[in-house]
Amino acid sequence: MRHNSILVVLGCLVFVLLSRFPFLSAGFGSDDDAWRIALSAQQLAQTGEYKASRLPGYPIPEHLAALVIEGGPIAVNMLSVLMTLIATLAFTLILIRLRCREPYLAALAFAFTPVVYIASVSAMDYMWAMAFLLLTLLWLLYERVWLAGLALGLAVGCRLTSIFFMIPFVILIYNKNSIKSFVINFIILALVSGVVMLIAYSPVYARYGWGFLKYASAPEPLPIVIGQATVGVWGGLGVLVMGLLLLGRLGLALYGRTLSREQTALPESLSKTQTLCFWGASGLVILLYLRLPHESGYLIPLIPFVLIGLSAILTRSHFRWLCLALIMSPFVLGIPSPLLASFIKPSPAALSLSLRGSHLGTERRYWIDPLQGPLLMDYQKRVRMDNIMRKAVEYAGKLPPKSVILCEAFRSGVLYYNRGRYPESMFIENITERGIRQLLQSGYRVYALPGVRERMMRAQGFDVNKLGVLPLRVEAMNP
Repeated sequence: MRHNSILVVLGCLVFVLLSRFPFLSAGFGSDDDAWRIALSAQQLAQTGEYKASRLPGYPIPEHLAALVIEGGPIAVNMLSVLMTLIATLAFTLILIRLRCREPYLAALAFAFTPVVYIASVSAMDYMWAMAFLLLTLLWLLYERVWLAGLALGLAVGCRLTSIFFMIPFVILIYNKNSIKSFVINFIILALVSGVVMLIAYSPVYARYGWGFLKYASAPEPLPIVIGQATVGVWGGLGVLVMGLLLLGRLGLALYGRTLSREQTALPESLSKTQTLCFWGASGLVILLYLRLPHESGYLIPLIPFVLIGLSAILTRSHFRWLCLALIMSPFVLGIPSPLLASFIKPSPAALSLSLRGSHLGTERRYWIDPLQGPLLMDYQKRVRMDNIMRKAVEYAGKLPPKSVILCEAFRSGVLYYNRGRYPESMFIENITERGIRQLLQSGYRVYALPGVRERMMRAQGFDVNKLGVLPLRVEAMNP
C-alpha cells in the first residue's frame, strides 16, 4: 500500500473508533444474550468456573470478556469495537485486493450498516466471528493458507456456525492445474483451523461433554423474519436507497442497457473461484438465518458479500450514494420492531403507520421516525433496560417475604448487578403458566418487571396479570 493509502485507512479506522464512544456505557447491549455473556464472564472472573453464556458456547469472547469484566460495560464493549476495527481493516484490504474503486467508502458503509454498528457497541459476539472470517477471506485471497486456517479456527471459537464457511472458502484454494497443491492446502486449512477450534472448545467440552452441541429453537412469524432480514440489517434508509438503485438497474437491464467495467465500482470481473466462493458464502448465511431466524445479527456475514456484489453491478456514482446512505442509516428513518416499540418513545417527528392490532388485550403501535434511526432506538432501549435491571436489584430487598420476580430476558442483567446480594431463585425466567399458578398457590407474591407481560404474551400466549402477577413498576419508584 502507498503511504497516502495507509493514511486514508488509518483515518477511516479512527473515524469508526470515535463514532462508537458515545454508545458504549449503557449496559452490555439490548440483546439479552449480551448480558448472558457478561454474566458468564463475571462468574468466570470471580470463581474461575466456566459456564457458557448459552450453548453451544462462545468460548473466545466469553474468556476474553472475563479478563476485563471488572471494567464494566465500557471495557467489555470496547472489545467488540476492537474486533469491528479489525473487520473494517480486513474488508478494506479485501476490496483493495479486488481493485474496487471505492474501498474506503465501502468499508465505512460496512462499519456503519445499522446491524453492524449496534453489534459493535455491545458485548455480543457477532463482530468477533465477522472479524476472523474476513481475515480468513483476506489471507485466502493472498494465498496465505496457514494464516487463513488460524483465522478460521478463531472464528469458529467465537461462533460455532463459522465452521460452515469452510465449504465456500475451500473453493478459493482450488487449483485445477495442480490437484496436489489443492489437497495440501486443504489439509493445511482444515488441520490448522481444526486444532485451534478444538483448543477453543476444550473448556466447553470439559463442562458439558458432547451435550454442548445444541441450539435453542423457536419459530418466528414471517413478518418478523422478513423485517429482521431487511430493515433490521440495513435500516430504513439503507433499504429504501438500495431498493431504488436495484430497481433502476433492473429497468436499464430490461431495456438492454448494460454497464461496462469502466462504469462500475468494481472495474474487474471476479474470477470463477471468487464468484463461486462469494455466492456460496452468501447462500450459506441466508440458509443458516432461515434455519434459526432469531436475530438480524445472524446476517452480518452477508453484508461484505452484498457490498462486493453491488459494486459489480452499480455505477461508481450510484455505489457511492448507496454507501453514503448506509453510513447515515443508523441515525435516521427508524422503524421499530414489535418488541422494540414497547421500550422506546418516538420523536415528535415520528409518523404513525396506523397499524394497530390487539393480542390478548395488548395493543401494538408502529411508526416511522425520521429523527431516530435503528442505532438511536436501540440505544434508547439499552438505557431503559439497564435502568430496569439496576432498580430490580435495589427493590428486591424491599419486597415482602416469599416474593419472586419474573425477569425473563432481564434475568442475566439482574444477576450481574445482584452480585449475590439476594438468592438467585428470587429472579425467575422461562417459567410456564402452570409454574406461576403453583407459586401463587404456595403463598408466593409474584411480581413482573416491565415488558415481561408483553414478552410472555408473545412467547407463550397467556397474560400474567390475569393470573395474579403484580407489575413491579421499578422505573416509577424513588430510592
